[in-house]
Amino acid sequence: MLPYHPTHSSQHQPTMNKLGQLLKHLSCFPSHSPPPSYAIFDPHPPDCACPIHIHRTHPIRPTIIESFQSQGSAASASATPYLLSLLADPSPDPNVLVLDYHVTYHDHLGWEDTAGNKAYDERQWDYARAMGRQEVRTPQVVVNGDIEGTGATKSVLEGLIMKGNRAASEGKNWLRFKVVEGGVRVERAEGRSGHVLEVLYDPHVREVVIGKGENAGKTLQERNIVRNLRVLGEWKGGEERVFELRRINGDGLERVVLLQEGIGGPIFGAARIA
Repeated sequence: MLPYHPTHSSQHQPTMNKLGQLLKHLSCFPSHSPPPSYAIFDPHPPDCACPIHIHRTHPIRPTIIESFQSQGSAASASATPYLLSLLADPSPDPNVLVLDYHVTYHDHLGWEDTAGNKAYDERQWDYARAMGRQEVRTPQVVVNGDIEGTGATKSVLEGLIMKGNRAASEGKNWLRFKVVEGGVRVERAEGRSGHVLEVLYDPHVREVVIGKGENAGKTLQERNIVRNLRVLGEWKGGEERVFELRRINGDGLERVVLLQEGIGGPIFGAARIA
């Protein structure tokens, strides 16, 4: 199991709005009631009729939104409310997951990001290289590992999600995971290959008071902050493979396992696993 590495801005209260309803048509649960815990990606009971049920012949893809931002950047702070609106209570969409990566390259502006990790700088650079970019910036949003943009306004973020879902629906088949004792098994798929990643994130809303830098004096709300990212291994589609998962030790974190085509490539498998 390998550590992740590359190969080569004021307080807002999130509210449910158009953004939070954008993917509602994918959900099999009424908007007035929260989905049961099993509905969020995986696992599902055998009799589940949810459209993201992992045992369906053609499962609908969840939407994975990876956000790269910094507590020390004023531009990042202005984009945060739109991301939070996707997670707003009382009914978060079970088919969408925002992963909030905090980068470190803005720490020189005067505030050291309390959730920053250089590994997340590297992940953002992986996307930049894969997409032919010569620089990285915040805020940045990557949808399904395939479509990127700033996500700095509600309309821009809505457009990125729609474009990302369209690209995913036109792409290759979605790969499925099966939870087994001690780990997760990736199904066989000839001609496919990728890296299996484990992401641990904090699903709770946190408030951070910024003491210095561009956002000095502001209180930022954050949610789904990524706390750990690691490569479980490489998957080659000619055979099934089981990847070992470690226990999450009662620290309130949740986990998603991603299957990604190469370094910085499209995501074509995702499972939320306790």
